Amino acid sequence: MKKNSLRDRLLQKGWPIEEVDYTLSVFESGEENKSRAMVIAEKAIYWIAIIIAIIGNMIIAVVLIPFFLVLHTFILYLIVITLGIGFGFLYEILIRDLERITGREMIVESVFIPSLAVISIAFMAYFGNLLANAWSLTTVHNPFLVGLVYAMAFVSPWLFRNYIFEKGKYL
Repeated sequence: MKKNSLRDRLLQKGWPIEEVDYTLSVFESGEENKSRAMVIAEKAIYWIAIIIAIIGNMIIAVVLIPFFLVLHTFILYLIVITLGIGFGFLYEILIRDLERITGREMIVESVFIPSLAVISIAFMAYFGNLLANAWSLTTVHNPFLVGLVYAMAFVSPWLFRNYIFEKGKYL
């Protein structure tokens, strides 16, 4: 959470300015006085979470290969959208918690992982199309369209949180 936004929120709630300044100084001293083990643990948690997100996207891509081969378009896209929204919610929770732990915004991660998701899904759709052609199956899907649908579903929880829910706007 940003220091100024916390300061503003506390002042809006009627806190005396002296108490706000004292509270913020306590937070700052806590960050400065972290033990080396705590700093290492925070970095380890951060990288483990990112690696889990990358592996999760790859697992989803591999799991979708049989669906590319046997499902009709509507059912395939329904499954892709469901998986995208579900994994997007998990990723959104992960990024939000990392922001709380580290105290900084996760800009790179907010771009990197969704990009990886699109690439992995498009790759697996393409690979699924190659298998379908090799086995003479009739169901062939556009890999870029499948990747785009997954990416849109994947980022929808983030869009909902940042542009609808937190801005005070509702559907």
